[in-house]
Amino acid sequence: MGVFPNPRRPRVLWIGVDEPTGTLTRLQADVEHTIAPLGFPTERRRFSPHLTLGRVKRGRSAAELEALGRYAEQARVRVGEMEVRAVYLMRSDLLPSGAVYTALAEIALDNKPAPATR
Repeated sequence: MGVFPNPRRPRVLWIGVDEPTGTLTRLQADVEHTIAPLGFPTERRRFSPHLTLGRVKRGRSAAELEALGRYAEQARVRVGEMEVRAVYLMRSDLLPSGAVYTALAEIALDNKPAPATR
């Protein structure tokens, strides 16, 4: 579990994704390589596979923010495993009332197991 951008000023609470085959990282690189010629800027930060659990609303006190950052740094959570059958291209609009997510496209994934790596 962690926060973006940092524990002193958390804005997003997330849980990391452990995917040891590297398939998810390759997928991210392939998507970025494909959309770059369409005018989408490439990400300068290292890819960090995660699931967003929530966003921090503005107006929280510094003490509340620091407490959340400390908690996220110390928490150890195991959620479980899941099979991913599709990838969605999403648009995220951050509004004062909260984030609004819109699915723009769905890409079904092949159900073949990924090759084992050692």
